[in-house]
Amino acid sequence: MKNFNNYTSRNSSILSKQLLCSLLFGLLVFMPAVLHANYVSLNKTTEIRNTLLEFDNNKVKDILWSAIGITNDVDYHKVTEAKFDGGDFSLDFVASSPNTYDHSTGGGAFDTRDVGQDTGDDIVESLEGGDFTCGDIVTFLTQIVVDKDAVGSQTIDLDYEFLADATGQSGVALADIVNVQINYGAVSGGDGVGSTDSGIKDDGGSVATLSNEHITGDGELFNDNKLVGTVTITDLEASEEVIVRVDVRIACDPTSSPTGNLQAAITAALVIDPEDDVISVGNQTVPFKNVNQIIFPTCAITPATAVCELATTSYTASSDVADATFVWSITGDGTIVDAASDGTKTIVASGGATSTSVSVLAGSAGSYTLSVSISKTGFGTQTCSQEITVNDVPTVTAGADQTVCAASPIQTLTATATVSTGATLVWYDAASGGNTVANPTLSSIGTATYYAQANLGDCSSGRVPVVLTINETPTVTAGADQTVCAASPIQTLTATATVSTGATLVWYDAASGGN
Repeated sequence: MKNFNNYTSRNSSILSKQLLCSLLFGLLVFMPAVLHANYVSLNKTTEIRNTLLEFDNNKVKDILWSAIGITNDVDYHKVTEAKFDGGDFSLDFVASSPNTYDHSTGGGAFDTRDVGQDTGDDIVESLEGGDFTCGDIVTFLTQIVVDKDAVGSQTIDLDYEFLADATGQSGVALADIVNVQINYGAVSGGDGVGSTDSGIKDDGGSVATLSNEHITGDGELFNDNKLVGTVTITDLEASEEVIVRVDVRIACDPTSSPTGNLQAAITAALVIDPEDDVISVGNQTVPFKNVNQIIFPTCAITPATAVCELATTSYTASSDVADATFVWSITGDGTIVDAASDGTKTIVASGGATSTSVSVLAGSAGSYTLSVSISKTGFGTQTCSQEITVNDVPTVTAGADQTVCAASPIQTLTATATVSTGATLVWYDAASGGNTVANPTLSSIGTATYYAQANLGDCSSGRVPVVLTINETPTVTAGADQTVCAASPIQTLTATATVSTGATLVWYDAASGGN
C-alpha cells in the first residue's frame, strides 16, 4: 500500500531542493524579460522563455536539479500527484436479495453481484413489497472500490436517505437504521471461505460507524419525511473493495392502507481524511415498489363464546409478529387473573412465539370486553377486542325424597325438581360425571338416587339429589283369639301376633284409622 506519510521523514531535504530549484526556475523564466545580454537578443530570450514554459513545471525542475548536480532521488511526480481526493472511489449501491437472509436480522452478501432472487443470486437493484412484512429488516449493500493509485489510508462519509413515508397513501416507512457494519465474517449467502462475503477484498481493517441519524421535517414517520444518516468508513486503501452493510427496519401504521413506493439512496459522499474532497455519487438509488403488498400483521382473540357468572376462562391472542409485547385489558363484568393494579396484564412473547394467553374471572351476568394491544418496533401496534356475554347460572330445586311400601301391583316413583326460568332440567345418575337419565323413576323394591341439574346455554347449576325408595310390604300373623270366663280376681288376656323379619309390630284399636 502507498502511504503518504512515508515521505514526511524526508520533507526537509526535499524542501531545500525545491526552494533552490524554484529560485533557479524563476531566474531562468523571468530574468530575460528585464535583462539585456550582450550575446543574446531580447527576441531570443523571449523565444527561450516561451519554449521553457511549454514544459511541465515538474520537468523544468528536474532539468534544473540535474543542471546543478543534485540527484533527484525522490519521485517528485508521485508526491505532487498523490490521490487524496474523491476521484479515488467508485460506489455501487444495491440491496441484498430478499431470499438470501433472515428478515428479522438482516444479512446477505455482495459476492459477485449476481442480480435476482433465484438460488445463487446475490443482490437486487429494486425491492418489491410482497417480499416483506411490517417490521422486517431490509439490508442495503454499498460496494466501495478504491483506485489503484490512491495513496495512504483514507476515511469517507456516505450520506444515506430513506423515505419515511410512501409516495402514495401514507402508512409505511423505512423507519430506522438498526445496524451498520463492514460485511465481515460469516454472512448468509456468502460465497467466500467460511461463508464470508467474497465481494470484500481488503486488509480487514475498515470500520463503519453510523452518525447523525434522524427523521427530517417534524421528525415523525408517515408524514412525508425522510430518514437520513451518515456512515463513516475508515482505512480505505489503494485497490481495496469494501462492502458496507446498512440494515433498515420497515415500520407500518396498522390502521392504514399505503400505496405507492419507498426508496433508498446515497445522496452524497465525501473524503474527510486526510483531506476533504467530494466523491462523485451519480444515481445511487434502490426503489422499493408496491408497498401496498407489504404484509401487515394480524390480531385475534379466541374463544368468543358466552361464559357463565363466576366462571374462569382462558383466552389467547395471536398475531403473525414473533416476540411482540402483548398488553391485555378488560372492561365490564370481568377481571383478568393476576393483573397489575391498573387491571392490565403485560406479557412479552419470546422464543419466536406469536401468541400469549390470560385467564379471566367473570363477574355477574352481563358482559365484558377483553382487549389486547400487540406491539413491536417496526410493526406499529395492532389492537383487537372481543365482547363476551356473561350468562346467569341457572338454579335448581330438588323435589322431596319419596319412600313407599310396595303395593300390588308395585307402583312407580318419579323424581321431581324445578329450575329457574329458561333453564333446562337434566337428570344424572351421579353427583358428578356419570350419565344422563331420561326418566328418573323407580318401579321395584329398593332405592334409587337421581341428581337434578339446570342448564342454561353453556351455564349449569350444581346437582341436587332426589332419593326414591320402595320398601317391601311387611307381613303380620295374628295370634289365636282368646276367650275365657272371668275369674276372681279377673285375669288379663294379651293379644299376640308375629311380623316379617325387620318389621315392627304396631297395634291399633280400629281396622283403619283409630289409635
